[in-house]
Amino acid sequence: MAAAANRLSPVRDVQHRGISANYGRCAGASGFTLLEVLAVLLIGALLMSFLVPNLSALDSRSLRDEAEKLVASIDLARQRSVVTGSAHQLVVSIEEGSYGLEWERSEPISQKKARPPADHTYRSGDTAFDYSDQISLSPPPGSGTVTLEPLPGLMGRFEALPEKIAFKGVETLGGWVNTGEIIVRFERDGSASFSTIVLADVGGREAHLEILPLADSVRIVYEEP
Repeated sequence: MAAAANRLSPVRDVQHRGISANYGRCAGASGFTLLEVLAVLLIGALLMSFLVPNLSALDSRSLRDEAEKLVASIDLARQRSVVTGSAHQLVVSIEEGSYGLEWERSEPISQKKARPPADHTYRSGDTAFDYSDQISLSPPPGSGTVTLEPLPGLMGRFEALPEKIAFKGVETLGGWVNTGEIIVRFERDGSASFSTIVLADVGGREAHLEILPLADSVRIVYEEP
């Protein structure tokens, strides 16, 4: 009986080893090797290296687009000042992040015209005075109350800056201003005082819009963080 048991034991040992080997292979098949993990991390890093610069480029493009839109509004105010003969102004609300154009309109004062004598003369004894060429002391035509109004139509609509862009401030002849409302005025001949409007995005990039009075133009200077 002992000899028979010894002859059967190798069979049981082979079966036990086969079960262990199969279990090890099944357990190993459910995980990842180190090389597979490293490959996934490498692919993710490559994708991020392409994605991050593209997002930065989009933010930069948005800042440039908004700066160019603001320059177009400034040019419109200058041109309309010359064409209409009325002063215009750019209103910049720093906290609200909006801007718009207004222009001056004069409302004539209604006046009654003085009625001269029927024969345009006044007699004092033997002397006659002719009042047909009398000088009028009434205000000149077109004078009256001056009011500021938004431009007609869509031109008078105030524009809001995108969420990721804001007014950092405005450099004026009186100094740096970063709160409240700023007025950039254009006279009837299109001239304006020197000022610089600064836009900034969340990435720290800035666009400096320099209004040049003598050149009748706006120069844009971009600064990277």
